[in-house]
Amino acid sequence: MNGLSRLSNRVNLLLVFLNTLLIFFLACDESLPPRNDPSILFDGIINSKYTLLWNQNSLQIEVGLINIYDETIQANANIAGTVEVILLRNNSLKKTIHFDVSNLSTPKFYNPTTQEITINPGDTIKFLYVWNFIGDNNTNFPEDVFHSYEDLTCPGRFLAHSESFILTGSFQILEKLNSVRLKPAVLNLCYVYRYVPPRDCPAPPTACTPL
Repeated sequence: MNGLSRLSNRVNLLLVFLNTLLIFFLACDESLPPRNDPSILFDGIINSKYTLLWNQNSLQIEVGLINIYDETIQANANIAGTVEVILLRNNSLKKTIHFDVSNLSTPKFYNPTTQEITINPGDTIKFLYVWNFIGDNNTNFPEDVFHSYEDLTCPGRFLAHSESFILTGSFQILEKLNSVRLKPAVLNLCYVYRYVPPRDCPAPPTACTPL
């Protein structure tokens, strides 16, 4: 009887040990933070800004690649991107822009000696292109595409009727990573044909007349 009692006690102790071990592993598993899919490291966005100055009349197009992975990414770079700026009312009229390392506007993330990218979680590496409104096949958008009218608030200054563009593209940044598809963006543009100093005329309207 004593032998059976000792055996029963050993079985009970073993069950208690196994239950404790199971609870420990479950607790450890729950405490581990979820990891992102390592095949998806970046989100890609496109921003644009129309700039009118005495020496500049252009569209700044910025591509941002955001590290959405939960660790710092350090790898060999292979920078090559394409963005298309497409006129919404006529998709055959567009500008195709090719990006490379020379368009990098946040150099702190790139080591030109090792040709490596190092970017922490949540950081954004940016690339910039300045477009002078000359499109594919040398299309001159202000002269050949836009429709102008005189700005009644400023004699001699002409504005273009509002135009809408859609910006799409993809971007390669690392050697062993597929291209990042950029989220499409819509640009509503009010092109101004001539810069006039603020002392001579009020600022051009931000909402121009549609066609």
